[in-house]
Amino acid sequence: MVGKVLENFGRPTHILRPVDLDHIYREKQVDLPIVLHVTLAPTGIARDNHWTIAWQVGMADTYKVHRRVQIVREILASHLTNWGAMTKASTADTQANSFEISLGVMGYEQRRRLEEIGNGMEVYEPDGEWNCQNWVVMVLRKAEEEGLIEKKVWVKAIMEAEGLGKKSGTSVLSS
Repeated sequence: MVGKVLENFGRPTHILRPVDLDHIYREKQVDLPIVLHVTLAPTGIARDNHWTIAWQVGMADTYKVHRRVQIVREILASHLTNWGAMTKASTADTQANSFEISLGVMGYEQRRRLEEIGNGMEVYEPDGEWNCQNWVVMVLRKAEEEGLIEKKVWVKAIMEAEGLGKKSGTSVLSS
């Protein structure tokens, strides 16, 4: 069961929006591969892995720079937060402990619409079950409704992501 929707996308009032590198790594109006970026959890449990929808927009030394559509847990917050799409460089640790699963290729305008969907997607109060994986599925379902991605493509990616780690509970597709 999903809890109550958080106000203001769960954005804490006591901290500023995280730094965004979009002013340095500007998006080009070209087709780019879109991925389900899965960062493995230290627990080794698939349900604890962090999921992000992303596309690479550059390199910072040896680190990939992605535009990310995601929710995150801020330090000292007991819930997840939707800050909106942001451009971030991955750390060496993140790159070493993550996988990229194809969601296809999108043009610039399609990516802008995908960002708008993510930017407007609600965040729920913690209930011990709902997490970033559920949120990503909500975004992908909406993207499918709007003709941005085929169901068979995103469902295949979700099933692959769910296989990265020990199983626990039911599939996020059943929520």
